[in-house]
Amino acid sequence: MSLVATALLLLSAAWLLRLAALYVTGPVPVGYHAQLLEALDAPQSDGLRTLMRAIYTVLAGALAASAVGIAVLALLAHGQGASLALFGVALVTGLSCGTATLVLHGMERRVGPRTPWRTVAGICGLAILGLVLSLV
Repeated sequence: MSLVATALLLLSAAWLLRLAALYVTGPVPVGYHAQLLEALDAPQSDGLRTLMRAIYTVLAGALAASAVGIAVLALLAHGQGASLALFGVALVTGLSCGTATLVLHGMERRVGPRTPWRTVAGICGLAILGLVLSLV
């Protein structure tokens, strides 16, 4: 696998780690979540914020795990050209980024406030470009 392809995959992994850190250290609810709750006329309480913090922490763990998985598999594929590692990168990327993009885009269309589906789609794009370049 080329150095450029590996670098793009590692960049997408770093971006996922950044998002994980934002969910662990950021405000509850995150800006667009607050807008969604307001648009849905959902009251905010301490209990809701506690629940959301727990969900954010779990989400951050999943994002970090995806990032580590992509990075490890990309480095394995770069070092050995292993097609199984590339399949793993495609699977992890598709499941994590694809699902998040579709859900966030759907929420924005249904409720209105802007969600970060564009950012997630950008991460997917980097990973997909890296995968395509690794096959050339």
